[in-house]
Amino acid sequence: MRRLLLLLLVVPLLVGCGTPEPDNLTLEERQMPERFNEFHQRLKQEGFSGVAEIRWYGEKHLSEAYGEADPATRRPNTLDTRFRIGEATQMFTAVAVVLLARGGELELSDPVCSHLPTCVPEWQPITVEQLLLHTSGIPDYAEEDPAVVGSSHLDLVRHLQDLPLVHDPDSPWQPGNSGYVVLGALIEHVTGETYGQHLERVLFDPLGMTSTTADWDAVDPVLRAVGPPTADVAATPVRYADRALVSTGPDLVRWGEFLISGDTDVTDITGFDLLGKKDIAKIVTDAAGNGQGYGFRTTGRSLSTTIWQTGSVHGFPVYFGVSRFDRAVVAVLGSRPAPDVADLGRTMMTTITK
Repeated sequence: MRRLLLLLLVVPLLVGCGTPEPDNLTLEERQMPERFNEFHQRLKQEGFSGVAEIRWYGEKHLSEAYGEADPATRRPNTLDTRFRIGEATQMFTAVAVVLLARGGELELSDPVCSHLPTCVPEWQPITVEQLLLHTSGIPDYAEEDPAVVGSSHLDLVRHLQDLPLVHDPDSPWQPGNSGYVVLGALIEHVTGETYGQHLERVLFDPLGMTSTTADWDAVDPVLRAVGPPTADVAATPVRYADRALVSTGPDLVRWGEFLISGDTDVTDITGFDLLGKKDIAKIVTDAAGNGQGYGFRTTGRSLSTTIWQTGSVHGFPVYFGVSRFDRAVVAVLGSRPAPDVADLGRTMMTTITK
């Protein structure tokens, strides 16, 4: 079966397969195991409930579950526990769209209306790339009444097309999730598959991400983490391509390994250039000064670039970051809003890469 992943550029693997040789370590590198242990102890002391994974120079330095997946039954978290990953979903959606472009199914400069079954005149100037970069001007559906947004990507797209744009297409970056809902509808229209089916075929299966899915309800309840009772589930739909995915710590490590070196069961391919270099015509700047690219954010430049994403939905926070230079992957998935998972993950990634 032809796999679209084979269309990615083949690039050399980074020199070296593990932690630097002891004689070549800097003082900061010699202290890194201590830093990893401090991070581990901090998670325990702050009552973290979730999973944390750290890889550095391709070696496992932390792979640990903390706290309870279900406080009511005292069921503990394990490395197999599934967590919602919120807006980190957008990395996968973006890669799926770029793969369609690599396969000749579309161009990123195409008007999105040319790849949707329904459209309105106001959307004619909007391109696929503007959706990827959050510069389309489409209003954020998360501010809408969940009762009226519909049950499918196309239902929500039709609803959004009845609303005025909040700014002209290709204006400055503006946070929101609607662009990725539209990309979900695009994926389904172009491929004839559901969003979840398509990602499973072109990404999850080839990468061995066997515990990642777009259907939370299909996951065995004994494998799911239970979010906080205060989460306003009804007011936050999560069935779309902006934040629908469910995953595990080990699966996000697998994703990180793919982004860094292309070490997959398919062939030696890499996604880092796909996301960070070759395919991005431009990276806009978000309000915090970070680079905002296709479904991810960037910090740093050239070899020292870190690509990362955070998310929080229904009380499930997540941080995911990778650095190609250090072959580092940090993934922290939680089922409680405290402690601040995004801050913890960024702190650990900064410690590794500075």
